[in-house]
Amino acid sequence: MKVTIERKEKVEVEVNLPLFTKDKHHYYMLNENKSIVLFVGEDDYSISVNNYLMKYPLSYDQITEQEFNHTYILLMSKLNSHVK
Repeated sequence: MKVTIERKEKVEVEVNLPLFTKDKHHYYMLNENKSIVLFVGEDDYSISVNNYLMKYPLSYDQITEQEFNHTYILLMSKLNSHVK
């Protein structure tokens, strides 16, 4: 009998900071002492800043700084359109 199982393992990896990652609707910029999180949902969006390195997003898909910045600009445009 064959079955499919999912295994999760912890692996130590070397990363260069700042690191840019994403997971579905969240985009992250991570460095030694700050984490910026962009949330872009269908009906909701936000920006949050944490004064520490969030470790769990390190395992998400890496993106470029340009992709993060593009998402940030779009998000700021949405936020600014509601502040009038």
